[in-house]
This record gives sequence, C-alpha cells and structure tokens, in this order.
Amino acid sequence: MGERSAWDRYWQADRIASCMDGAGQSNYDDRVAAGWRAFFHALPAGSQILDLCTGNGAVAIIAAETSSVHGRNFAITGIDLADIDPKRFVSRLEIIARDVTFVGNRSCETLTYADGQFDAVVSQYGIEYSELDRSLTEAVRVLAPAGKLRLFMHAKEGTVVASTKKAIADADFLIDKVKLCDKAASCFRAVRAFETQVSDAEAAVRSDRAFNAFRAALKATADRIDRATDTAMLRNTAGVLLHAFENRMYVPLEALLAKAAEAKQEILAHRLRQKALVSAAVTSARMAKMAAALAALGMADIGWSEQRPGAEFVGYLMEGEKRPG
Repeated sequence: MGERSAWDRYWQADRIASCMDGAGQSNYDDRVAAGWRAFFHALPAGSQILDLCTGNGAVAIIAAETSSVHGRNFAITGIDLADIDPKRFVSRLEIIARDVTFVGNRSCETLTYADGQFDAVVSQYGIEYSELDRSLTEAVRVLAPAGKLRLFMHAKEGTVVASTKKAIADADFLIDKVKLCDKAASCFRAVRAFETQVSDAEAAVRSDRAFNAFRAALKATADRIDRATDTAMLRNTAGVLLHAFENRMYVPLEALLAKAAEAKQEILAHRLRQKALVSAAVTSARMAKMAAALAALGMADIGWSEQRPGAEFVGYLMEGEKRPG
C-alpha cells in the first residue's frame, strides 16, 4: 500500500480531523480551533478562502461556521491530494459546511487557480507533507494583494510527533512482533480444517498449535494495552479478530481470512500515515528558511512561532500578508 492510497483510505471514513480531536470524533479542540476562529473572524466579508490539504475539511468547517455566525458570506474551497469527498463520508458535517467546495486529487504544488484569486490561503497539519518550495510558491501566487497566509504545521520536536512515534511502536508490535493478524489467519484455517474433518489426528495437532499461537498473541496484545499509546488500535484489532473466531461457525472461511487481512491492512495503512507525519514534521531551522523564502516571494509581516497551549508543544504557526502590487 502506498502513502497516497493510505490517505485515501483514511479520509473515506466518518472522521473530520486527523489528530488532537478525539480520534476524529469531532473537530479540533480549542488548542487549535481558537486561533482559526480568530483568524477567520478578522477577514472581511466575501473573502475567498483556500484550504490546502484540507482532508475532511476540519479548518474549512471552522471557516464556514465563522461565516455563518457572523454573516461573512465566505467562499471556501478545500483541496487535497487524497481522493476526498467529505459530503459523502462525514455524517457530522454541518449544513453550513456543505457550502464548502471540496476538491480531491488536487496537488498543492501545482494549483490550477488564477493569480491573486484568494484573500486567504490556509493549512492545518497539511502543507508540510508537500514539496514546500513548490507549494509555498503556489500559495503566494494565488493570494490576492494584502491576502493573508496562515499555516499550522507539525513540529519535529512537538508532542504530536512524540506520541506518534510511540504509536508506530504499537503498530510494529502488532505486525512485526506478535504478528496478531497473521496468527489469527493461521488459526482460522487450521481450526476450520479440523472442525470439518473426522478423526484426523494431524489436523487436531495443527489446530491446537495454531489456536495456542493466536491465543498467546491476543494475551500479549492485552498485556500491552495499559502501557500503549495507541490503545484503540490494539483493542479494536484484538476485538475484531476474537469476534471473528468466536463466530467462525456462521461464516465461510474466506470471510474469516478476509477479516484478518483487512485488520492487517488497517494497521499497515495507519503505520504508513504515522511515519509520513513524523517525516513531514518541520524543525525551527526549516521554519526560518520558509520565512525567508516567503519574503523573497513577496510576503510581508511574516512571523512564525511555537504553539504551546498549556504545556503542550502542538506545532509551528507561520503567518504573513502578501505585499500590495
């Protein structure tokens, strides 16, 4: 599975944001959302807004809410390289966000919009995944004179990256150490073979061996949960596979094996996205270089800062305004 297909898989589900939001159960909390509300509130009525790497529209939704509450009549477009369709997949998408134009399969390195088309270009935990030299150039190009740029990015030294690294270790544990999904599939095959044959001693031995290996992997997974970071992944994977085994008499073997394969693919895709996050996260040195690049591209009032609501270092913020003329 490639990184792009992993993100397609992720966003074609009922979730809004990718982190810091209760595992997609709601939009960003005030650690992130408060700054966006203030930013959009300061924009003039009728502003055209472009949200880069929008995912399922977390920031676009905040813009739409601000527009609705304060009567701003914003025109909001959200683009993403993934094959997104939030209006299809997100059940909690408010009516106001249905006015957002979402465009999938669109690269932020090669925008198709006209020069100066947007009054604001924004991104939340997204643009850092792109080729920044190209995407920053495009972001400035499509900004109108005096247009606002606001980019919130993962920090290499931040708490999100630190917790993500621990979550990657949890995925490594399931896939590479205890091999839970593989052992579940082996168990399904061996037990089904034994249960459908009569007085086959060798089948009985294979069944017992495979069942005991699966049970040991389940126990190891349960033992890890209390010290794990991604407890939901461990619980869900173990629960799905155990449920499949307990109900094996009611479904064909092919369905059982498909369930084990699907569980493994979910973990692999999850790990791929997490590794992409760690790789994409930026350092303070990279932020300084980005500020210099933006100045050379015609941006003014450029500022960047560490975002530390409470005790958490949740990312870097870059802001600027395009020079007139």
